[in-house]
Amino acid sequence: MAYADVKTRPNRASIGGTLFINGLIVTGIILAVPDVSPLNIVHTKLIRILTPEVPKPTKPMVKQQAASAKPTPTPPSPQPAGSALTNAGTTSTLSGGDGSNIAVLPELPPLPPIHNSVYSAARINPGYANALQPLYPPGMIRAEMEGFATVRVLIGTDGRVKQVEAVKASDTAFLDATRKQALSKWRFLPATRDGEPVESWREMTVRFQLPD
Repeated sequence: MAYADVKTRPNRASIGGTLFINGLIVTGIILAVPDVSPLNIVHTKLIRILTPEVPKPTKPMVKQQAASAKPTPTPPSPQPAGSALTNAGTTSTLSGGDGSNIAVLPELPPLPPIHNSVYSAARINPGYANALQPLYPPGMIRAEMEGFATVRVLIGTDGRVKQVEAVKASDTAFLDATRKQALSKWRFLPATRDGEPVESWREMTVRFQLPD
């Protein structure tokens, strides 16, 4: 039995259809893959950084009231207007006609009367007026010198001079003679305050003059 070689030729139409279908499948796969290019990634990150986050609204805080409230002090009962005060040394309040409180101060005791003391200065005792002039210093007489001495004396309650202080003098000889005379011979009527003798200071001036 003889076999004859039969060469089968491919169908061009079927091959073309198959390639077209495969092309569509590959194109669909390529389009389905997301674009992961570096430019797209950077752009996405920039959008996320620059977009501000909107804070979520918060509920308002409500302060809780204290569980135990402080007791409210009870105001004192108002007294009728015009009532008299009997407690000395304390401050009381009276209720006015319009409901306001009026503070009333306690009455203070009266001040004692001001006493003006009567003072009288010391005076020269008339019975010793001739003893005021000291003895003229002999050296000043020989030198034919005249001068003066001013002293400040402390007069005691008995009228005697207790202390002598120098104020000024033309010469120490005149000052020494005046001090000696004041301590030994001078007498005064002492100063008084409300009729009672008191110590006092007085300034005295003595002049030394040669006889003509």
